[in-house]
Amino acid sequence: MKKFITNALRTFSLRSFVSPQRQQRRFPRKSTAEVARHIEMLETRVLLAAVNPYVQNPAQDAMTVTWFTQSSTPETLTVSVHGGGPVFSGASTPVLASALAYHANEVPLLPGGVDSGAPYKHSIRVTGLTAGTTYDYTVAQAGGTYASHFRTSPELMSSVRFIVYADSETEPESTGASVGWTVPSAVSPGSTGRSAGLNNYGVDQTEGYRQNLNLIESRNPDFIGIAGDLVESGGEQRDWDEFWRHNAGNLNDLASSTPILAAPGNHENFGGPGGFGGYMDAAAIRSRDKFKTYFETPANGSGVSSFEDRYFRVDYGPLTYISLDVTNGLPAGSSQDTNFFLGAAPGFPDFNPGSTQYEWLEAQLADAQSKSQFTFIQFHHAPYSVGPHGFPAGSGSGFDTQSGVPVRVLTPLFAQYGVDAVFSGHDEQYQHSIVDGIHFYDIGIGGDGLRGPSSGVDGSTGLPSTNQYQQFLAHLDAPEVWNGNQLISGGKHYGHLEVDVYLDIDGVWKAELEPVYNFPLMDSSGNITGWERRVYDDAVMLAAPGILPIGAAINGGSNVNRSGIASLSVNFDKAVTLGSPMALNLFNHTIGMPVDLTNAVLMGDGTTTVTWVLHDGPGGMTDVVLTDGRYTAELPAGATTPNLAQSHTFAFHKLTGDVSGDGTVSFTDYGVVQANFAGSGSVFRAGDASGDGTVSFTDYGTVQSNFAASLPALPLDFGDAPDSATFPTTLANDGARHVIAGNTLFLGATRDAESNGQSSAGATGDGA
Repeated sequence: MKKFITNALRTFSLRSFVSPQRQQRRFPRKSTAEVARHIEMLETRVLLAAVNPYVQNPAQDAMTVTWFTQSSTPETLTVSVHGGGPVFSGASTPVLASALAYHANEVPLLPGGVDSGAPYKHSIRVTGLTAGTTYDYTVAQAGGTYASHFRTSPELMSSVRFIVYADSETEPESTGASVGWTVPSAVSPGSTGRSAGLNNYGVDQTEGYRQNLNLIESRNPDFIGIAGDLVESGGEQRDWDEFWRHNAGNLNDLASSTPILAAPGNHENFGGPGGFGGYMDAAAIRSRDKFKTYFETPANGSGVSSFEDRYFRVDYGPLTYISLDVTNGLPAGSSQDTNFFLGAAPGFPDFNPGSTQYEWLEAQLADAQSKSQFTFIQFHHAPYSVGPHGFPAGSGSGFDTQSGVPVRVLTPLFAQYGVDAVFSGHDEQYQHSIVDGIHFYDIGIGGDGLRGPSSGVDGSTGLPSTNQYQQFLAHLDAPEVWNGNQLISGGKHYGHLEVDVYLDIDGVWKAELEPVYNFPLMDSSGNITGWERRVYDDAVMLAAPGILPIGAAINGGSNVNRSGIASLSVNFDKAVTLGSPMALNLFNHTIGMPVDLTNAVLMGDGTTTVTWVLHDGPGGMTDVVLTDGRYTAELPAGATTPNLAQSHTFAFHKLTGDVSGDGTVSFTDYGVVQANFAGSGSVFRAGDASGDGTVSFTDYGTVQSNFAASLPALPLDFGDAPDSATFPTTLANDGARHVIAGNTLFLGATRDAESNGQSSAGATGDGA
């Protein structure tokens, strides 16, 4: 278990945290009894400026550990292999994090109204680590020792689990404030319906987010993606304090062992209401700098300081995860803009074609397609939605000044480079759409709103649906089932998307995407007694491009042991591109030499069936002749675009003796193999009936001989020899005459009166 021993705990009153003006702007005031329920939780908050150690920027050989303190004293980080000895120990170099200072309007709301000043940032990049390895670490601090662990990014062939959500929108005022819970118009059969007046969710946002993170932690993900709107106001430090209280603080410290990959949302550009500056330049810059201070990501090579940590790519095992910043399209105030209120001074990157971010994205997608099994994208503004931001960019009825529609400009790029799924938020609902085979998700159910639709069925505006690609909407497709005051199933709840990537038993990479919600278990009175992990009926299974069984791929037949091979065909479950016939490594083991496929012709490249034409006859395009022998053909995983799940090798042999190339061994294929003593019969030949590449006795049934006559008839009387001394026989002289005449054998029964027989077959007598 993670632990933190400290003397820095303080107690203070609820008054120190709750801003009356912020309560008024978002939620009605709560009763004294409702507020009292949260005093115990609030009284044990850690000093807000301090953040426990958390891990960032995962790699196969490195991890960054970051933490914040009020002291400028260096602290010692020690990293050890789990169950082994230390691999790193070093002191931090604290740097004043001036960007994390409190705004003047926040100071009266701090504990005791005292501003303790900006904290110091400690950040150490630990390198030289081993991929897929668990490390324990400790941070020795003045107030105690913090201990946790992390795991480096795995090897390419490793399974991965990650979880993604959006719209936690933390702020101190979330405590005691529950969100609106729109009643669906459809009533599920067997349901008594929701009780009248039950228009708000059963727990406040603080508890909803806390329980969601508890569930996430129980699933032990490798990393967590957050698709924007981490905090309510990016320019209010107290809102960031609240975020880290959940993720690296006293409520949960999940981030101490699990890296967070965060995309900025519009709220990370928002300074705060009223005197906090809204989206004015100074407020947006203040918000931008806080976000950048907390997160470290791989460099994007833009060369623009304000672009760093706003968009990035992480390769994690078999997948690529790309995070984008789509919070400000250009030109400002146009149909390509996602925020009409932002100016140019903060320097947020554009995402439209021709922009630096767009060109970077295309290069990353092309590279990922050739290297990774799956490519996933996250950004904040859902491009396909029936929520309030699903209307086109613009002002007035039927438009939205913070629309997600402009981001649709990226869809053709996603389709071109085989993106598998896109994760967004912004509209604070669970919604799933499919466009050009790409799965688009709004998973903005992290810990803030639980909205119903703004358009289409049950839409609050009465306007037609803004999302023709919608596949699932929790509001409509997970109907509530009530038994009096007790919710039995269904409904809109806090949750996330869980993604499991693994290699199945057939050698195919799979990705399971499960929309998870944290269901509140209730007693008969409607009191929440616990929480249960449930999954909306919208799970998706994706398969990476892979090779199909190779046995039926040679010459289109069912037997790989073929001869006279003129082509090799390979079937894939997705279209692939090889670019050259040399992508296949063909080797003849009989002679110990590779086969040069330079002159082969590749047919069907870019489709699901690719054929190597080896030999198409005299005068044809190709002339790659396979001599008799045993072959293996290897197709490396990296030979195709996109890559295969793994390299594949299949074997076959061109049978010795199958001269005709008809795929069978018959007598017509051979020259003389054994003698035939028939006078006029055909010469018999042997064949490799067993298919083992050799000719042996096991290939045959009964071997028959032909004893037909193969010599002319002999007109000789060898029964009545004229002189026993000169012509001895087995019969006595003057015995009965025996004759072979033609093909007939005549055995004499009696002898005649001839004394010495006759020298001619024409002699008579002797019973002839």
